[in-house]
Amino acid sequence: MMKRSKILFYGTGALLLIVALGAISAGIGLMLEPDGSNLGMSVELLSKSPFQNFLIPGIVLLTFNGIGSLVGSFLSLKRHHLTSVATISLGVILIIWIGSQVYWLG
Repeated sequence: MMKRSKILFYGTGALLLIVALGAISAGIGLMLEPDGSNLGMSVELLSKSPFQNFLIPGIVLLTFNGIGSLVGSFLSLKRHHLTSVATISLGVILIIWIGSQVYWLG
């Protein structure tokens, strides 16, 4: 049972680290160029959203999905007792993020 637990903690930590690295790099990219040009995006994508540019989405992406997942990864790799709460919370945040993208961007 101990080996299975170890695999789950380290697997979760690795997956959260992958999400964190992608979200941090994309969030910084969106914040540096809010028109989305350095990520090959256009502000026309935001025509149905409440945003004029990608600055606020970039901040949210960096903060919640980036830094949040980095903290969750750290907790998981340290086998902290709050790992399950953090992982579930980050999963819900990611579902909201993707749902918002589908709703506003199509």
